[in-house]
This record gives sequence, C-alpha cells and structure tokens, in this order.
Amino acid sequence: MRFVFGLLVTLLVFTPSVFADPAPQTVAGTPIALTPPAGFKPAKDFSGFINPQTDASILVIIFPPETAEKIAAVFEDAEQFTAIMKTYNFTITGHETAVTSTGLPITVYSGTQKDGDTSYDKWATMVSAEGISGQGFYMITLQAPASAQFSAVQALAVFRSIEAGAWNSLKLQVAALPFTYETLAPFQTKAALMGAAVTLEAASEPDSADKPVTLYIIRDTQPYLSATAQQLQTLYLASIRQVFTIQTITQEKTVTFARYEGRRLAGTGKDNDGNIQDIILYTALDSDSKMIYLQALGKSGTLTPLVSTIDAIARSVVLKTD
Repeated sequence: MRFVFGLLVTLLVFTPSVFADPAPQTVAGTPIALTPPAGFKPAKDFSGFINPQTDASILVIIFPPETAEKIAAVFEDAEQFTAIMKTYNFTITGHETAVTSTGLPITVYSGTQKDGDTSYDKWATMVSAEGISGQGFYMITLQAPASAQFSAVQALAVFRSIEAGAWNSLKLQVAALPFTYETLAPFQTKAALMGAAVTLEAASEPDSADKPVTLYIIRDTQPYLSATAQQLQTLYLASIRQVFTIQTITQEKTVTFARYEGRRLAGTGKDNDGNIQDIILYTALDSDSKMIYLQALGKSGTLTPLVSTIDAIARSVVLKTD
C-alpha cells in the first residue's frame, strides 16, 4: 500500500486556474466526469486534465476492487491518512464533507505540500463507482501553488461537479494508458494506475505462501530535459527506498527499451520488512523527455525462471505517441 501512496504522491503536481468550464468532462479511462478550470485539456499522459501553459493538472487515480477497500479505509480514517501523507511532505490541515451535484457525499482533505522551494495548496477526495463500495474507488486530487491563491471555495466547486458512473473494466483502463505492451504467461494484468502505469502479476504456486512476482510499467508525467538513462535509473531506485533498497547490482547494461536507448539493471536488495528481493529494472527517456520504466520485483530466486518472459514484455512496450 505504501508503494501505491508513494507513487500517488509523486504524480500529484497541479496548478489549477480559478475559472471553470460550464460542462462536466469525462476523464479518459474512467467513468468520472467533472468540471475542470478553464484552460485545461484532457491529458495524454495520465487520467485527468492539464493546462499546457502552466503544467497545472487534475488527476484521477483508480484503485481496483482488490486494493480499494483497504485504501478507502485509510482515507476514511483521518488520523491514519494524515500520518501517511505527512511522510510525503503533504501536511493535512483539515477536512470537510460535501455533496456532489448528483447527491454523492464526499470527504475533502485540504493541506499544503512543499516541493523544493515551492509551496502548494492541495485538496483530495475519494469516490466509489456509482457510490457503491466493493467495485473500486477513484481518488481525485487538485493542487495549486500558494502564489495562485486558489481558494477552498474554488476547489470545492470542482469536487462538487464530480459525477461517478459505473465501474470501468480493466480492459478500458488499460486502453487509456499512454503505452501498449504484451501480457505474456504466467503474468496477468492486475490493475491500471493513474492512467500512467500498469501492474502485472505472476502467481505463485497454489500452495506457496510467497507473494506473487509483480511487474510495473510506468510512464512519468514530468519531463527531465537533461537526464540520462543512467541518472533516471538512480533516481527511480531512490524514489522506491521506502519499499525496496538496492544492495547488490549483478548486471547493468545499455539496451533498447520502448524503442529508445535505455538501461537494464538486475540486482538484489531488501524490502521494508527486511526480506531479500530480486529486481529487474528497465529505464529510458522518450522523445518528450519523460521517463518510462519497467520494474519486476519478487522474492529472492523467483525472477530467475521468468527472466526471458520479463525481457520479452519489456521488448513489447511501445509509446502511443511514437
């Protein structure tokens, strides 16, 4: 769960305008519609809207049924949610209830977050598909730099415009991703995240207590204009230290990934419970200077019989903009 929240917070960078368009717009890959501020357009890299002039954005995060209940429980526990968000420099200062235009009750958290020298005002809420628990949940976030003086009243207007339809199938969520890939046995696609990432799993033996091998494909939304694939690899490993710390690199080489020159790393490390884990990590920088990754992670020894399949999935990754 902490990985999901870490990835969530990493991608929450918004600077909304204070004016709203008159009609709700559907967020691609989701059944969520809302009224974004003026100047926002549907994003190509994630589920939400972006202002191309300011890089301001609104993000809709999808949590599938198998994880949604646990995450929703954390969200509904103000003390626990506040504590978790504080570890990511998101300081929650309050929360209030509201009702959407379709009569859906919501809780809206508000607070601030520091990113370097910039301070942001941030709001977040969560809704379920058609308001029915057990079908998956959507978190909608909005963030603005303090200098924009975006008020709570304006933020609540965006949240009150939310309309939630029936739960979208995983197939539709995957179709909205900014890349394509092949699902090769024994891996199965399990979830699409934030319209920018996908999770695959290779199940353990039926009687095994081991967690399944997980594979993530992620395209970042932030451009890195002067970064190299080597630097991206280092940056990514640093970003997941709360769930995995690399200890030994057994192989590292230049490869073609997502049709770009990139890096492939194999190694071992420990997860946050102290368990030895193996990792295979592909990284590359695309023509828009945005990072794309493929990460496979599993208990020590479990990746070995899957290496050829993991490499084949990596070779199949293609960005839709290419």
